[in-house]
Amino acid sequence: MADNSKPVSSLSGDDRIKLLNTNALRVLKSVGREAYIPLVQQASQSTNGKVQPWELVATFFRESHFDPNAKSKSSTASGLGQILSGTQKGLGITNPFDPMQAIMGSAKYISQLKAENGDDPLTAQKSYAVGAGGYRRYLKGDPTVKGTDQFAGVEKKWNQALAALESGY
Repeated sequence: MADNSKPVSSLSGDDRIKLLNTNALRVLKSVGREAYIPLVQQASQSTNGKVQPWELVATFFRESHFDPNAKSKSSTASGLGQILSGTQKGLGITNPFDPMQAIMGSAKYISQLKAENGDDPLTAQKSYAVGAGGYRRYLKGDPTVKGTDQFAGVEKKWNQALAALESGY
């Protein structure tokens, strides 16, 4: 079992993952979203652990600050995961404001993006921010991909979410 008295950064491997996951579930409780805990756990299990609970919680922190009714002002993204409407259908999301659909769909999407991007959570988040197709075009040097100027902000928010999880929020 992970020792909660140690800084997460001093832990490695499974101990770090366990502590991040424990803290992620604490964060959900502390922000009044304890009903999401079993959904996040189920979503992680649905990916065979390829997407950990902490990754989902950090994504929802970064994307919507845990607001299931969030709507983007600049795109068709909505719900907890702020997934674009064109992507939602392929993930089985018919109602992006339904937390279960949003959590399960986000887990599936992150799993796909990690598989495409060497299993790196931060790279998957950059792809998540501009869409998988946009990220592939960006990697090929397409300067017309919208949102790549936000990668520094994505990385900053991801690191803030990770720091919150490391500290237990």
